Amino acid sequence: MKKILPFILKAIVFIAIFYYIFHDVKLDKILYSIKQYNFYGICITFLVVFIGDIFVAYRLYYLCHKKCNYKTALEASMLSLVANSFIPAKMGEISKIFYIYKKENIKKRRIFSAIIFERFSDIVSLSLLLIVSSYIFISNDSYYIIAVLIIFIGAVSIVLLKNHYLLLKKIVKKIKFRKVKIYVYLFIKEIYFHLSDIHIFKLLFISFIIWCIYVLTNVVFFKYGVLIDISFMKIFAISMIAFAVTALPITPGGIGTFQAVFILALTPKGISKENIIAATFILQFLYILPSILYLLYMLYIDKGLKNVFTK
Repeated sequence: MKKILPFILKAIVFIAIFYYIFHDVKLDKILYSIKQYNFYGICITFLVVFIGDIFVAYRLYYLCHKKCNYKTALEASMLSLVANSFIPAKMGEISKIFYIYKKENIKKRRIFSAIIFERFSDIVSLSLLLIVSSYIFISNDSYYIIAVLIIFIGAVSIVLLKNHYLLLKKIVKKIKFRKVKIYVYLFIKEIYFHLSDIHIFKLLFISFIIWCIYVLTNVVFFKYGVLIDISFMKIFAISMIAFAVTALPITPGGIGTFQAVFILALTPKGISKENIIAATFILQFLYILPSILYLLYMLYIDKGLKNVFTK
């Protein structure tokens, strides 16, 4: 029963979210809203998304200490972006580990520790932007305190890791199970390998640029694609809250939770529920469209993806 309970709770939340989104929604109004969208604005959004994907791939390439080909990092990033859209709890990251390992023969634990650093830099960057958005949109000090606390914990963790390697080794030695002890030791060793070879501030800067591009994607889409009359700062604030909420492992790719945040924020401003639903689903599709197209290219033209998975 204990194993089934989390699944039941997630199912209840999932149903509740989708009931809230689609309750009293008319299909003809959704189709009408889509017809009003600006095609050129949507195309520009697609280009901004692709630029963001290039930066995401470069970050992975940098975290692999440039020992893997940039093209491999791009392919692995595209693959995981698509996988994460359909698999909950960011489990699509496993495909990234498998792909780079199969193609470049880099140790799995090294790729895994690189992904840990990816997520760490994402949390810090998101927290920084959340500090700003909390004052713009929410005007609630609690969000500011939480974000500052996350950054502080991150900074302290880096300092402790860099300066207390011997202490960590002593702690690991106390682990009774030999196999667990070996795996933990090897993982810590990989973390230190990254800390000694990468510049944390450069990594954080790259991640900050990536999140700024994500925000810019939403601004371009809503301002020039959907043609909603809303300020840049409001879109920025709503986007940051949506990104934070969709990071929770409730639904695959944040489908439903993403829509719910925008509905809550924009319906009081007189924007119809149907318009928001249409816009947010199209936007989420645009997030993964460059990755889908690139994967199709890899599969049918370049043959790279097929070759890797048939090894």
